[in-house]
Amino acid sequence: MTTKLVQVPATTTPPTLGTPVGDLLCQRDSFARTLRTKVLAVTRPAPASVAAKNGGKKDKGKPAVVEQQEPVLHVVLEDTVLFPEGGGQPADRGSLTLKNGKQVPVIDVQRQGLTAVHMVPAAEADGALAVGDEVEATVDWARRWDAMQQHSGQHLLSALAETVYGWRTASWALGTDSVWNSVEFAPDLAHSQPVTLDRLDVLEDMVADHIAADLTVTVHDGASSAAPDRTRGIAKTLPQDLQELGHDAFTMRTVVIGATPRVPTASSLPAVETEKPVDVSLCCGTSVASTAQLQTVAIKPSIAKIRGTNSRVFFAFGERVRTQLTQPGLKRDAALGALVSGAPTELVDKVSGVMETAKADRRLVNTLTNELTAELAKRLLPAAAAAAVKTGATAGFVHYHRATTSLDFLVTLANTFKNLDPAPANPVRFVLTGADDKVGLMVVVGPAEDVPHVGDAIRAAVPDVKGGGGKGKPGTIVLWQGRCATGGAALVAGVRTLGLPNVE
Repeated sequence: MTTKLVQVPATTTPPTLGTPVGDLLCQRDSFARTLRTKVLAVTRPAPASVAAKNGGKKDKGKPAVVEQQEPVLHVVLEDTVLFPEGGGQPADRGSLTLKNGKQVPVIDVQRQGLTAVHMVPAAEADGALAVGDEVEATVDWARRWDAMQQHSGQHLLSALAETVYGWRTASWALGTDSVWNSVEFAPDLAHSQPVTLDRLDVLEDMVADHIAADLTVTVHDGASSAAPDRTRGIAKTLPQDLQELGHDAFTMRTVVIGATPRVPTASSLPAVETEKPVDVSLCCGTSVASTAQLQTVAIKPSIAKIRGTNSRVFFAFGERVRTQLTQPGLKRDAALGALVSGAPTELVDKVSGVMETAKADRRLVNTLTNELTAELAKRLLPAAAAAAVKTGATAGFVHYHRATTSLDFLVTLANTFKNLDPAPANPVRFVLTGADDKVGLMVVVGPAEDVPHVGDAIRAAVPDVKGGGGKGKPGTIVLWQGRCATGGAALVAGVRTLGLPNVE
């Protein structure tokens, strides 16, 4: 069941139930995977009561547009290992094991005020959950681990980009449907340099070096004094409803990526300070424990210019790089290498050579097709003039069928008829049909005032025909193209019911 879109004021802050967001176990210990806890509330919300999300954008106090795809129950627990969406990190998925042993999926977790609300399918949990029940909450660890790697990786990437090149992070998005995350760099600081592909290469090397350095990543309660110049301002980062509560009403957390123990090993990389932490940022999300747990990094060699001066850059960390980039890339290289008989280092040249050969072959095919259709048109036009029936809805039209062909060939033949410029008193009128491996193909060519009627007659005779065109000024020759999903035989049989003379 799909309910209509509704609007919920994003500034409505309900009373807090259970452990407040900021102190949840998933925030105190990112590596906790399960938790025995108690149910504090179970409600069946009206469609309007799903948590405000503003279409996935940062909460700026605007009304939230919410779409609920299926009936759900809202479950509040005493504490949870499931992270509610926030700070650029998507909500966890997981399950609740009920007192009867049944596992119920958690399909979303959202923050309502300072309360973490778990959403479970009503069809699976209705009547099986009650206030006071003890349940076991379990996080989908593969999804969480991926989010931790991308989230902590973004902290490291953004910190180095700002320190070395003056690229301030204006926004970022953790990709859930793609291997790539995105970050928007704003080169608007005093020491900013232009965002270029060469600098992205160096930045990737620097990030990789900091991963290898195995720097400690620690989470502290409250704003850190370790590097206040790198701690983002509270007013600029908190959602509006939390700003209204005041930061004393909940626990602030600061993530610190430890000081670099050595300068980068590659001499071409810019040196960074070794006495200060690499990054200190206010953060509510889940984090890895060290940069080594990020495993590896990939920055896509492309830059998308946005908002005039800003640049969007795409990146990935950890398991994503191995399972979605490295492994598929190696398999793809092996498959391409087998096709073109080349080593991985030769693939670009080999594929370029194949493409150039294909272009040359295509030019030759086009030349031969034009020559063939010219000769065919010269042969068919006199036969059509002699065979055409002069009365009826399809008066003057004849049928030419070519058993195996392509739509490109039929269109080329139709255009050849047009270019031969028959006498105005007897304009060309053809229904051309054929078939490829799967579908029937058709092109109707003739006067603009007649072609649409013939197309309608064919669609009436063969309901599976889909097509269109045939528009033009009266007296001009136009084309109407169509396809028949049930094949060429069905198309030809239907066309023949119109009584058109056949020409060969």
